[in-house]
Amino acid sequence: MTNEANAAQRQFWNSDFGAKWVAFEADLETLHAPMNEPLLARAAIGPGMQVLDVGCGSGSVARRAAALAGAGGAVIAVDISEVLLNTARATAADETSSSIEYVLADAQTHAFAPASFDRIVSRMGVMFFADPVAAFANLLHAARPGASLSAVVWRRGEANPWFQIPTEAAIRHVGSVNSDPDAPGPLAFANADRTLAVLVAAGWEDVRADPLQVTLETCGTATEAAASVGSIGPAARIMEAKGATAAQVAAIATDIAAGFSRFETNHG
Repeated sequence: MTNEANAAQRQFWNSDFGAKWVAFEADLETLHAPMNEPLLARAAIGPGMQVLDVGCGSGSVARRAAALAGAGGAVIAVDISEVLLNTARATAADETSSSIEYVLADAQTHAFAPASFDRIVSRMGVMFFADPVAAFANLLHAARPGASLSAVVWRRGEANPWFQIPTEAAIRHVGSVNSDPDAPGPLAFANADRTLAVLVAAGWEDVRADPLQVTLETCGTATEAAASVGSIGPAARIMEAKGATAAQVAAIATDIAAGFSRFETNHG
């Protein structure tokens, strides 16, 4: 057993889960795309800026940030997952921009150059730190005077049916899993007050949390969306923890599809 910071998350994101994420990468990019514009609008990246993308995944936000920073700017895109970074690098190889550097690193502990970034951005990438105060303090150390950090994170409950419907479906069939709601994971920062307290404790100033209402879109039907979220979403974590049988997995997928069906349109 290693005492390395975020060892569990490093193992998780470089496991079969990371491979599954890559397999569903096109669908996930479609799903997350509506978050890009609000995130980058809040970040207000200008020409010549130095940008850090935390938890860059397959690089979608990093590429958009690089376009905003222009020829005089640059983006450092970090992720803890080699699997996802390989996808990002492969995509970058097909593009002409050379202003993005993809780095396998843990943003909680990586020795960034002090005061080197004008903007720090993250789309669903900052919720997995074992010690979030230490992580955000490390990011602050890397930020220049006047720099800002902008991140999009998941809410929970009725504000987030994409997570609520699969979670409730899984619990109906296999039972709940005891877990700390603030533990590292997709919903770690769903409590806005706790998130702001973490940022203040890390030394950030003028912190704020605003609800973001977006319509998440999928590429296919409710049944196809259920298959995706049942493989890599909250239901998948519960099913794995409870050792769900094949019959239970099928029943949960059916329930998720039924829940998603009320959102189904001719476009997905």
